[in-house]
Amino acid sequence: MARYGESFSLNLSVPIVTNACHEAFREIGWPAKQSTTGFVFKEPFKLKLSQLLILKYPATVRVDLAAESQNSTLVNLRGSNFGFGPVQSNHVRKQVDDIREAIRRQTGQP
Repeated sequence: MARYGESFSLNLSVPIVTNACHEAFREIGWPAKQSTTGFVFKEPFKLKLSQLLILKYPATVRVDLAAESQNSTLVNLRGSNFGFGPVQSNHVRKQVDDIREAIRRQTGQP
């Protein structure tokens, strides 16, 4: 199973980051489910002609939010998929990176 994770802090409260996550998920177009500590969402499976020889399994990304202080939130991203090897690992990492950047755009923080 290919896995990748990273964490970063935002100087915003958890409710503001939660709203930014909702907007980021809409931007990316993945369906999201809320969990007790954040969100879980799964990349829809799309098979393109260019992927017939190199199949990339859909990634599942978990986004956990934790208050570091009243106006600071720790965002923990963990992605995985069914495959293994460099193609699958790079795909999971790209999906996590895309979600991180979408969250940062929605919060307006670098």
